[in-house]
Amino acid sequence: MAVSNLGTLAVYLTAQTGQFNNALRKARMSIAAFSGIVKTGIAASVATMGVLAVKGVQAYAEQEDAVNNLNAALSANGDSIDRYSQKFQDFASKMQSQTIFGDEATLETMTYGRNLGIVASKLEEATTAAAGLAAKYNIDLNSAMQLIGRASQGQTGTLARYGIILDDTLSKEEKFNQLLKIGVSNFSLAEAKANTFSGKMKQLSNAWGDMLEEVGKSIVEGANFKMMIDSAIKKIQKLTQRLKSIGGEASYMMQEITIYVKSSIDAISTVFKPFGTMAG
Repeated sequence: MAVSNLGTLAVYLTAQTGQFNNALRKARMSIAAFSGIVKTGIAASVATMGVLAVKGVQAYAEQEDAVNNLNAALSANGDSIDRYSQKFQDFASKMQSQTIFGDEATLETMTYGRNLGIVASKLEEATTAAAGLAAKYNIDLNSAMQLIGRASQGQTGTLARYGIILDDTLSKEEKFNQLLKIGVSNFSLAEAKANTFSGKMKQLSNAWGDMLEEVGKSIVEGANFKMMIDSAIKKIQKLTQRLKSIGGEASYMMQEITIYVKSSIDAISTVFKPFGTMAG
């Protein structure tokens, strides 16, 4: 009876051990699978953050360029940057909230308008008019600003192509103001475009761009990227000067290295040539 019980116990323990081993193996597989998921998730998160960082820095650089170009146009035309720059940036942000035009695009158009000769005091009205003309005549914002800029200088001949007829009895300045009124009166069309599905998608894209700009700004300013880039530039310039100073010597060294590498390859080819013949 004891022997039989011991045999039964052995069978039972063997079965239990097998079940335990199976359970342990499944647990290990589950842990491995979970670990793989976690690693994949971490890798994906890191990759996503990397993409956001790169896109953010690019967006910040583009916005910075737009502001710098505007400031340069103001300065070149004798306008006060302190008086107008931030004011125009705020106006561009407002335009973004009302239309499909991003603040960066608006700043670029304002820069273009100032360079065309539109005085700074009229630039916001001119940009509003440009948005209205762009919506009415289905042209881009810069093309609309070009029409207005030319009109500010008395060049109104191209307006007839779009069916815009100004009063010939008016002076150059009066014609310019009449065109501004026509454009501003159609600004509601630009606002209406922003309320379409495609317009909302464009506004969503603009809002996303603003978020990326803030990400880029925090990275560039927080990590002091500009100082790091300046340091890298100086080191590269120093290395370039060093290479120039040893130009002849460096050329001779490269020739020697090339000859050495070629002779080594020839030697190796000679050693393995019989094997190649045999294989053939």
